[in-house]
Amino acid sequence: WSPEGAETTAGSKVMIDNPSGEVDAMVAAEVVGSARDYQNKVLAFTHPTTQLIFKVVADGTLDSGTTVNSITVKDARIPDGFSLAEGGAVVTYADAADLAVPGIAGEIIPSGGLVVGRPVMIEPFSGNKMSLDVVTSGAEFRNVVVTIDEDADFQPGKAYEITLTFRQSEVVLKASVAPWDYSGSGAA
Repeated sequence: WSPEGAETTAGSKVMIDNPSGEVDAMVAAEVVGSARDYQNKVLAFTHPTTQLIFKVVADGTLDSGTTVNSITVKDARIPDGFSLAEGGAVVTYADAADLAVPGIAGEIIPSGGLVVGRPVMIEPFSGNKMSLDVVTSGAEFRNVVVTIDEDADFQPGKAYEITLTFRQSEVVLKASVAPWDYSGSGAA
């Protein structure tokens, strides 16, 4: 598993520190080898979480200088550790709670678009909808429903870029899948 954590409950669970949802909790199947049996022994890590990336865009009606002050994902479950079982580890999740997207600092919403905050990793939502609360310098939008087009459910190992288009009186949403880089590897 990755990242490391503090072992608890007699070795059956490893807890990780992840209050902001930024930790990319990954697991790999168990690999067995020795000094003489090490060829083709690769830890193949997978992403059991869904990654969310947020982009803000102003249309022509939005007052220039309007800032995005916060985006909150409603009822998100973030990784809190790993359950250790025969043959490997399984990601465990905290109870559902509202998750403030970290790193948003009152950025001006541009017409060309801007990725705001830092990506968060959550347990994939069942179904193709989730809800957000969005606060700008000019308005608050509560329980805004995001619908993804490509999947019936949010998928593990996928990054979704959620585009929030702001008009003077409303926010319009569009979601797309952003690629997740699998270039890293490991060996035992």
